[in-house]
Amino acid sequence: MKKILKHPEPTESDLKGPHYWRSLDELAETEGFKEFLHREFPEGASELAGVNRRSFMKVMSASFAFAGIGLAGCRRPEKYVMPYSKQPEEIIHGKPLYYASAMPHLNDPVPLVVESNGGRPTKIEGNDLIKSGTGGTSQYAQASILNLYDPDRSKKTVLKGRALSEAQRADYLASVAKKYSGNGGEGLAFLAEGIPSVTRSAQIEQLRKKLPKAIWAEYDAVDPSNPDKAAAAVMGKPVRAIYDFTKADRILSLEADFLYSDPNHLQYTKDFSKARRVEDAHPEMNRLYAAESYYSVTGGMADHRLRVASDNIPAFTSLVAAALLDLAGIAPDSAASLRDSAAGLDVDARWIEECAKDLYEHRGHALVVAGPHQSLGVHALAIAMNEILQAQGSTVKYINLPKST
Repeated sequence: MKKILKHPEPTESDLKGPHYWRSLDELAETEGFKEFLHREFPEGASELAGVNRRSFMKVMSASFAFAGIGLAGCRRPEKYVMPYSKQPEEIIHGKPLYYASAMPHLNDPVPLVVESNGGRPTKIEGNDLIKSGTGGTSQYAQASILNLYDPDRSKKTVLKGRALSEAQRADYLASVAKKYSGNGGEGLAFLAEGIPSVTRSAQIEQLRKKLPKAIWAEYDAVDPSNPDKAAAAVMGKPVRAIYDFTKADRILSLEADFLYSDPNHLQYTKDFSKARRVEDAHPEMNRLYAAESYYSVTGGMADHRLRVASDNIPAFTSLVAAALLDLAGIAPDSAASLRDSAAGLDVDARWIEECAKDLYEHRGHALVVAGPHQSLGVHALAIAMNEILQAQGSTVKYINLPKST
C-alpha cells in the first residue's frame, strides 16, 4: 500500500510570520530591506578596491617604519640568567619563601605574611599569629604589592627640581646635618606623612633630642584624627577609643562605616559578625541602627537604616542625645538646648525615639559610633551618649596615646 505523506497544516503563527521585527522596514518588507538582506555587507565591501599590490606594500612599509620596526631601541632587552655562586639560606628553587611584615595604615599597622618567589614579593595575606591581627587583609593591603612594580613610582631624590644621585644625596644631607647641629635645629623643619610606626616614633624621639629646636610636622590628605581630638578634649589627655563589638547588643552608627573604611575594620567586622551569630550562650543577635547619607557596607548590614544628609548629622545627633537625656532623667536644660540647636530638621521623630529607647534599655551593652569625618561636636556628643549608656569599660575603652610635640 502506497503511503501518501502530507505536510502538516501551517499554524497560525506560520501564517502571520514573526512576532518581532528589527525595524519598521522589515515589518513592511520594503525593497530597501530586501536589498540589505541580499547583499549582507555594506555597499562597496564586495567590490575590489582600486589599489594594486605594489601600492599596498609601499603604504604598509611606511607604516612599519613609523611604528619603529627595525629600530634598536624597540628590541627586547637582552637578559642573562646567572647561577648563584653561593646558595642563599632558606631559598629553594621553585618553592616560595614566606616572611612576616607590617603595613602602616592610618591609626594602626596591619600585620601581614608576604609570599616571595625568586626574591620578589607576589602575594600578601594577614598574619593571625599577631595578637592584633585577624588573619585577613584589607583591599589596600592587597593592592599595596602592586606599588613595588609600579613603573611610575618615585625612584629618585629631587632637590629644587633636580634629581640627585646617591652620592649627591649623601653629601647634601651631611651638609644639612653639619649646618643645623650647632644651633639645635633652629630654622629646620621636616614634613612627613603620618605613619603609625613604633620604629619611626623612636627615630623621631632621637632626632628631637639631637635637634630640639627643629620642627617635625606630619600631614595627610585624609585626616582621620577627629575622633582622637574629640576624645582628648573630653578626657583631658590624649586617648583613643577602641570598640568591642562582641559585647554590643545595640549599636548606633552616625555615618560610621566601621565594617569597611574604619582603620580597624578587619577586627570590627570579625567582632560584629561574632555578636550577630545566635548561639546558646548568646541567644539574641545584635541590632544595628544606621543614620547615613550614602549607602555604605555598614548601612547595608543595618537592621534599621535612616537616610540623613551628611550636613544634618550634627542636628540628628543632638536629637538622639536629647532623647537619651530624657530617658535618663538628667540635664533637662541641656536636652532642651540640644533640641533647639536641631530645630527645623525634617527627620522621622519616631525613628529617633525608638532607637534611643532601645539603646537605653540595653545600657552596658550599647554603643554609639561616629564616622571619622564627622565634626568634633558630633564625636563629643557620641562620647557623652556612650557615658549615658554605660559603655565605657564594656563596649568601648580608651587607650593612652603619646603626647604630640
